Formats: sequence, structure tokens, C-alpha cells
Amino acid sequence: MIVMGLMSGTSCDGCDVSIVEIEEGRPKLLFFYSKEYPKELRKRIRRCMDRKKGTVDLITQVNFEIGHFFGEVAKEAMVKSGITPHFIASHGQTIYHIPRPDQNKGEKTKSTFQIGEAACIVEKTGIPVISDFRVQDVAAGGDGAPLVPMADFIMFREEEISVAIHNIGGISNLTYIPKGANPEDVIAFDTGPGNVLINQL
Repeated sequence: MIVMGLMSGTSCDGCDVSIVEIEEGRPKLLFFYSKEYPKELRKRIRRCMDRKKGTVDLITQVNFEIGHFFGEVAKEAMVKSGITPHFIASHGQTIYHIPRPDQNKGEKTKSTFQIGEAACIVEKTGIPVISDFRVQDVAAGGDGAPLVPMADFIMFREEEISVAIHNIGGISNLTYIPKGANPEDVIAFDTGPGNVLINQL
């Protein structure tokens, strides 16, 4: 099975595309492509993240703008690679994430919100899209982040040695995989700001 993954982190750099072949064992990377957000779209995304400027009408529009952008980037990746995936997995763009509600800020419920309308990607590419990966974990009482530990387990687990992977994304996170681990043995957590601050330098 061939899958295309679309990802944009909290640093709002743009859209990263990976096309992978998934069979038994470790996935095989077939193609990688990255495209920066246009400056105006990046500004609009940042406004969506602002408590005072992130109005409902702005978020509604940017949801579709990101979806159209992701769809175009996915098409470009298919043309450049010559590969048509069986489906596309799109994380979207996180605009707000509340893993631990702060009552002092009026936050009452664990919640998370990613935008980047999947239907727009389907219309641009004609390929089925799955999306919105964080919400199930949050609904079940988890933090919804980091997302990468299961992929780390599949790609980096070893029988004889323990492995730690530190991902410096928008928000940095660490995955620790004990030697000979089962999935439930994996430990993962956010370690603090990464590119979200580095990009400001």
C-alpha cells in the first residue's frame, strides 16, 4: 500500500509531504517534498491562533484556504514523484491545543483543533483523505500529542538496545523505546518549544 502523508507543525512553516510504501515491517520512504506557506496565508493562520483576532469567520475561511493549499501541494508531489497514493493522510494545521485546561483562562475541557479542510484535498486530488488524528486521543482522556511515538516505534525499535528519538518540530518531543519493547512500553512527551521559537531568530 502506498500512502501520502501531509503535515504542518505549530511553527507554521508550510506543508511537508512524504510518500511511503507500507507493507510488513518498516515503511519505505519513496518521496519527500516540502513547500512553504505563502506569507499572507501564514499571517492569517497566526491570526487564527490569537485569542482576540481568531474570529469564527476568519477560521472558517482559513480552514478552506489551508485545505486548498494542501491539495495543490499533494498534486505537485504526485507530479514530481510520478506516484499516485492509495490514500492521503492529512494532519492539518493545529490552531489551538488545550491538553490541560486552565480554569483561570476560562478553559473547561480538554480539547484540540486542527484546520485544513480534507474535502478540499479530495477535490484537488481525487484521492480519499483521512484526517483529524489528535481528537480521538483527547476524547479518550489523552493529551493528543505527541503524535509521532507509534511511527517511531515501528521505524526504530530494536531488540538489543534502547532508543531515544528527539524531534525538534514546532514543539519538540522525545520518544523513548526500551529494548525489545511492545507498543505500550513506549514513553513519549513534549519537551518544550522548538522551531516555533527558532524560526523567530
